[in-house]
Amino acid sequence: MEFRLAIVAVCAAVLVCAAPAHAATYHWSYSSSTHSGSGQLTATDSGPPYTITAINGVFDSWSVVGLANTCCGSPPASQLLYSYSAELPLDNLGMAFSTDSTDGINIFYMNQGYVMQDTDQDYVEGGSFTLTLVPGPQPPVPEPATFALFAIGLAALVAGRRWRKATIPKPGVA
Repeated sequence: MEFRLAIVAVCAAVLVCAAPAHAATYHWSYSSSTHSGSGQLTATDSGPPYTITAINGVFDSWSVVGLANTCCGSPPASQLLYSYSAELPLDNLGMAFSTDSTDGINIFYMNQGYVMQDTDQDYVEGGSFTLTLVPGPQPPVPEPATFALFAIGLAALVAGRRWRKATIPKPGVA
């Protein structure tokens, strides 16, 4: 009985470890009367909310070089995406990122609209922010040969256990 439990535990561990981690890629864009930017960001696919893990693109004429934990004297950006509303993917803490200039940028939702704030504490209200999921490759499907090899290995383990039981004499039996 213990041997069967061990086999089940090993099989479960193999299946869990073999499952690849996934991330979703999104195209983002922001525009207001004075600023604009766009690019791609990557977020975890376990959520909602989904945690933004990477960002790139261009904001005005600057390259977006990465996420920023804090920006503009505001509380730390949440770096979270919400999927329950296509119109409101960011919260009031928003997403903050660094550029190759001295500016850090935070885009967040406030008072029924999107706001851009930079390190000089300049606010630009009335912006629009869009987020679109970029279709990626489908997760790999194991080939039938993989399942066959797994079944052969499992059968070998069971056969070995039965052979061991048959060859080991029981105590007190002559």
